Amino acid sequence: MAKLEEHLARCGSESLIALLGEATMTLLRRVNSSALQPKGLSYLIVRTFGEEGALRNRDIRKLLFSKLTEDEGTALCELLDLPAFASFTILNDADFDNNLSNVEILSRWYDVSYEAPDLVSRENEGSRKVTAGQKLRSHQIKAYQKLRRAIADPNASALVHMPFGAGKLRLVATAVLDLYRSEPDGPVVVWLAPGEALCDETFIELKQVWGQLGLRDVTIFRLYGNRPMQDLGSLENCIVIADITKLGRNDAGLAQLGQRTRVVVLSDAEHIGHPVGADLIEKMAENGNFSVVGISALPGSAISAGQSKNAVETVFAGSCISIEDNDPVSLLRAAGDVDTIDVGTKEVPYGVAQIDENWFDLSSESAVELSKNVDRNEAILELLLNEAKISGRVVFFATTAEHARLFAGLLELRAVRAMAVTSEKSPEQRALEIQKFNARDIKILCVHGFFLSGESVPEVSVGVIAAPTLSEAVFHEMVGRLASDRRGHKGSPLRLVLVADSVPAYRRLINSLGSWDELKI
Repeated sequence: MAKLEEHLARCGSESLIALLGEATMTLLRRVNSSALQPKGLSYLIVRTFGEEGALRNRDIRKLLFSKLTEDEGTALCELLDLPAFASFTILNDADFDNNLSNVEILSRWYDVSYEAPDLVSRENEGSRKVTAGQKLRSHQIKAYQKLRRAIADPNASALVHMPFGAGKLRLVATAVLDLYRSEPDGPVVVWLAPGEALCDETFIELKQVWGQLGLRDVTIFRLYGNRPMQDLGSLENCIVIADITKLGRNDAGLAQLGQRTRVVVLSDAEHIGHPVGADLIEKMAENGNFSVVGISALPGSAISAGQSKNAVETVFAGSCISIEDNDPVSLLRAAGDVDTIDVGTKEVPYGVAQIDENWFDLSSESAVELSKNVDRNEAILELLLNEAKISGRVVFFATTAEHARLFAGLLELRAVRAMAVTSEKSPEQRALEIQKFNARDIKILCVHGFFLSGESVPEVSVGVIAAPTLSEAVFHEMVGRLASDRRGHKGSPLRLVLVADSVPAYRRLINSLGSWDELKI
């Protein structure tokens, strides 16, 4: 018999019956009259009030103290650091309601487990702050609310237009998946992004957000990289992340997929006016009715004139969501969301002679051609060697994976410690390799095929970019990630050196880093 029950049983049936109340006693007489004796009643009291609750009840404590022997009363008073004479009176006057130390000692005296935080919260706490698992910054919350209201109408579309570093991916993912969880089973969210790196970033974000917001299990199909293509016409009740450079108007099942689609997200809003992108959306919309959400970090004045700009203005007219501030770039910098960047360019003696107007980005063949040009590589190597002398740690965004490995070797041959990490390794392997870079005395990290956050390489102060792209989304994600969460250089600018290959669309992106203005539509 537990000590607490044993001491209660000393109190006699009449006192214990009063504690249980008439209703409980009436029930007990009907169902188990054999318990109508002190041991049975004390057992029921402890089970009814709970051990902790019994000791926190003043009437029960008074009964317990009244039946203590002189030695027990003296011992308990001494433990409580109270006078040991007249223990019954002293113990009754002791504060067990507010003095947690007394409660703890009394609990241990009766071999009752004690958890002070729980006792405090249940007795005194009037409110409790609940930490959100999916936080948005203040400007993101306003944009999320606007976007969420807009896409509640399946006929409505919206453009999220903010500078890089504003967290557009997170707020769009939150708004779209918040809508999606309120939909019945069956509809599909289609997210179109150019290239494997941006698709991978999107997958990580959507997986994390759905893990916080989701109300049901959902399959995310990754239609990018070397993963097998799915039968688009059979997809339902899922999220699809597809490399837009790999899809086309004639893909089987595209029209059927459009019938089930609730929202299409374009990571690069300008693709709404791209010949291939426009055809793809048109095909999906043949028998479908869905919202289109575009994302752009490109200054309004830098958005391509002609077909692309006209399409953006037409599709997203009256529904352009931006940061409500006269100077959103300064707002983000002041909040510490993204660091200031100091941009320079390096002219090189080679570029891509011809770019197909239907490309979403440079072809792999063009990238390989660039990476093998001797004059270009010599100029880049001299640039990196110079940066190694005058700068802190450097990240070099190479043109191809082989290019990254080549330069890591060339730099080592010139007595500059370097290493290469590419998307050919798994994300887990990349993380381990980057940890090695951070832990060792390595000057230059050569990377390709994925985005690198400032947080993951906190001591890097310079980024050299020799990975030209035609995609605004890819370019700004590359720059924005590196300029964010730079704990090692908080407040100091990130210096970027952009290898200015003679690709007109890429030079437009480079020039766009100098200023930012809102798209007035």
